[in-house]
Amino acid sequence: MADKKYNLTKEYNMQKKLGLFLLSAITFSSLSTQSALALSVDGTHLTGLLKVDPGIKEQTEVVTADGSVIVVTAYTGGSYFVMNQNNPNSGSAAMLRPGTAGGIALGSYNNFVLNPDEPRPTGWKGDIDGDGIPDGLAGTEYDNVPPVYPNGSPVLFSFFGNDTYVGLNPIGYQSGEAHPAPSVEIDMSSCVADVCSITADFSAWEVFWNGSAFEQGPRPDNTGPFGLATGTYNLITNEYNLGWSSQIKGGPFNNVIGFWYIEGTVVPVPAAVWLFGSGLIALIGFGRNKKPA
Repeated sequence: MADKKYNLTKEYNMQKKLGLFLLSAITFSSLSTQSALALSVDGTHLTGLLKVDPGIKEQTEVVTADGSVIVVTAYTGGSYFVMNQNNPNSGSAAMLRPGTAGGIALGSYNNFVLNPDEPRPTGWKGDIDGDGIPDGLAGTEYDNVPPVYPNGSPVLFSFFGNDTYVGLNPIGYQSGEAHPAPSVEIDMSSCVADVCSITADFSAWEVFWNGSAFEQGPRPDNTGPFGLATGTYNLITNEYNLGWSSQIKGGPFNNVIGFWYIEGTVVPVPAAVWLFGSGLIALIGFGRNKKPA
């Protein structure tokens, strides 16, 4: 009986050591392959969270033509939005900051909910004055209060003194049209060293400002469909950048062009964390079943 108990104890200790070895291997794997986990299984699209680095403007000394030195506030990096011209130092430029979600969740919607929660495309009021033309500017007359974010806000900023909100919305409030969840594709054939070209479907990108909603997905010409944002992605550091222009279609700012630029890092889907957790649970259960009496 003592020999049997000794053998069980020895077997248990060996299995415990094996379990610790497996846990160590899984931990090492989760750390050493973190950047690779940013890629999906087929290696052509990113998954996870696009963390958004805040835009920064700082005071900088500039030497003028006559040799004098002046202090100006200049863009030094990060994410921004600007109207009419792609110049982050222009007067209309707004520095973006990450919202409560920290950035853009790929493959899902960081949408906002307005009040009332209904799309308002051009003519949403109907023909109220009897002239045969539907009334109501697209995306207008929502309650001018902060929207609700069921899944956290991706990006926020202040525009001309008003809090401004970005949502990735499955149905556009301004158009009533359906949009796919945000996604980013990698062109592996374009890679130079560790940097590859990427494109992003951000057609769900919509802005809420001063009681109005504006679709701002990539669309340089509002007579055409939404296109793709373009940028680069570093396979080793997970750093990315994306830029696009968008001409507003309808509403109080019809035909105005917005320029968007975001940069940051991709936080991979925590596949290794799930693997680690499931392995740990399995080993704990295994140890309990094999523990000697």
